[in-house]
Amino acid sequence: MNPRTHNLPSRARAKAAFNLVEIALTMAIVSFAMMAIFGILPVGVMAQRDSRIETIISYDARYWIEAIRSGQMPLNFNYNPDGSVSSVKEWQSVSHSALSGHVSKVRVARPNVINIFDQANHPPPTPTNPIGWPESVIGRLSFPDSLSDRTPPEPVVKTAKVRSLTGRLGGPATGDAGFYYLLETKIEPLLSLSASTNLYQVRLIFRWPLREDAAGNDVLDPSDPAYTVPGASSKTFTTFVSGNLFGGYFDPNARPLSGNDWTRQKPVNVDEYTGRLHYFRPTMFEPYK
Repeated sequence: MNPRTHNLPSRARAKAAFNLVEIALTMAIVSFAMMAIFGILPVGVMAQRDSRIETIISYDARYWIEAIRSGQMPLNFNYNPDGSVSSVKEWQSVSHSALSGHVSKVRVARPNVINIFDQANHPPPTPTNPIGWPESVIGRLSFPDSLSDRTPPEPVVKTAKVRSLTGRLGGPATGDAGFYYLLETKIEPLLSLSASTNLYQVRLIFRWPLREDAAGNDVLDPSDPAYTVPGASSKTFTTFVSGNLFGGYFDPNARPLSGNDWTRQKPVNVDEYTGRLHYFRPTMFEPYK
């Protein structure tokens, strides 16, 4: 035994430990610090989520801009006797297979007329109608912003329900899993900067999260109050596209006749029907055909 330990006064031995008051005070300080940490934790998680979503939106915007800008490329040509190209006989839409499974609905609307196109109802590609759903999505989102032959011109609003194309939130998830947003396109000719309609301003407006109405249907109208309530976010990207914006109907009975523009699509003026497809032709400038 250590005799020195037993010889300590009882009052000295009491001072070597914590009393209940000190323990309670320590627990109060630790609890206060933990409350502060847990209080800012949701803010940090939300900031990380918002940063990740904006990164995904930025990457998706790059794809959409290039997809809309690429439109159609020349496939077959009419030749002069000397072998030079006289005109383009056939145009082909650039493939956009990356959109498969990511765009389920497209809405093209003008006052009092709304067309909603669903992937489930889109016919499969055929030799006479080779445009699949992904290419038709680009064709519908490239519709001009107004029907110019109406008096006064009527506005046309184009939107699509999209599951993110990039990032882990846009991976191989199926069903309702993944990050969804509403994409709106605005396409306006810049006549003041171009002698002919060969220059367009293209704006992409992303809105998230995707909203549903009381019946559980997707809200595809960007003017709906659902996209102005607290918690709704949006981001706009602007670019310019040079070339011709072409629109028309599919012609399943088309034949490759000399001088035709595109044998699988009939060129028509803009009219009241908003179900047609439009594509930019970046290699063609008016009046060149």
